[in-house]
Amino acid sequence: MLWSRDGFLSESNTAPKGMPPGRFVMGRLRSGLLVVGVCIPWDRAHVSSGARNRKPWEDHLAYLTALDLWLRAQKGSVLVLGDFNQTAPRRREPVAVYEMMRDCFAGMVFLTEGVQSSMPLIDHAVASPGMALERWQALPRLSDHIGWCAELH
Repeated sequence: MLWSRDGFLSESNTAPKGMPPGRFVMGRLRSGLLVVGVCIPWDRAHVSSGARNRKPWEDHLAYLTALDLWLRAQKGSVLVLGDFNQTAPRRREPVAVYEMMRDCFAGMVFLTEGVQSSMPLIDHAVASPGMALERWQALPRLSDHIGWCAELH
């Protein structure tokens, strides 16, 4: 859930080209900040369930490729947050997959990197330089991972 005192000027859930539908939402705040919510597919998406026609990490890497191209075309300050399905710093992900995620967010700051919680954090926030999270707090475990809330400054 996203909330802002500023309110949103515009919203869209149309995914960039090459991205699976239903895993992307964005809105521009009155302040000009572009807020992007993502759900990057997990490593086994459509491998042993669903369409069963993918290799491990295939959908994940395709999503990152599309997101990377889209982010490079954006102007102004951007905040990307949501379920990245990777930890930061890297724990178990293949090095090449982790490096692709880092490359996707080149020039941005991983606001949640190294945050300590009861479980490895896979829900993250990445932002243009100059932004910071304050009053970070873990939320109760509601699924296979924990969530968090924070104030962005």
